Amino acid sequence: MECATISELADSLSTRFETAKTAFRLHVSAGRDAEEVSEMMAHVTDIQRGLRDLRAAVDQEKAHLEFAQATLASLRVERARVEHLMTNLPSRLPSLQAEQKAAANSAAQTNGGGKPASGSSRPGTATSSNGEKPVPSIAYLTVDEFNVVPQYMRGRGTRDQSNKLLEELNSVIAARYALMRRPRSELSGAQRKLWMECKREENPKTKGSLFFTEEDFKRFKKSSLSKAMRQLLVVLRHVGRISSLREGGAVVRHVLT
Repeated sequence: MECATISELADSLSTRFETAKTAFRLHVSAGRDAEEVSEMMAHVTDIQRGLRDLRAAVDQEKAHLEFAQATLASLRVERARVEHLMTNLPSRLPSLQAEQKAAANSAAQTNGGGKPASGSSRPGTATSSNGEKPVPSIAYLTVDEFNVVPQYMRGRGTRDQSNKLLEELNSVIAARYALMRRPRSELSGAQRKLWMECKREENPKTKGSLFFTEEDFKRFKKSSLSKAMRQLLVVLRHVGRISSLREGGAVVRHVLT
């Protein structure tokens, strides 16, 4: 007797038991030992009861198996989503404070006719490369902030390019104010010259504020602010990261807001 499943085994045994019951009935009708046949019938009944219980247990296990398979399929879907997220994480993630301020800015733009709210830069921990006192940094742009920028401005560059520019700006700002906050007595001749150049760029409207100029890129990065970077400054002004002061000759002061 070869059976592939428990159900096939149960069906086979049930058929055999029915055959045995028929044979027993024939024995009785033939006048054989009725007591022995009755005892055998009782055993057959017990076996049939056990088979019913076995069938019920098999059906229950099938239900459990189907539930487990459905759960496994759901977990596989979630795993695929998590793997997709992990392989597509942005190179820069905003802080919780930046996200909260971005939400506030978005609400202000909705209620105020699209006018960007100020105060988007966050007091951060950007430090100069030589380990001087920390200075504030500018928060990265979130997806929601960048999505409300007008399309013609978004054509100037991607959000990732804007955030890369912010990294450059934070580095320049950190270097500028690390120098400005050092005692002049500790500065070398070259550093004192840079200090004086930065000091001459200050005016009454920048008092109490942090700002940078294009010259700072030449002083601290040994490079110039490219045309693409200048175009992205428009995006940063629109979302309220910076504002620009065009007073005092050709110097443009980009103030952290």
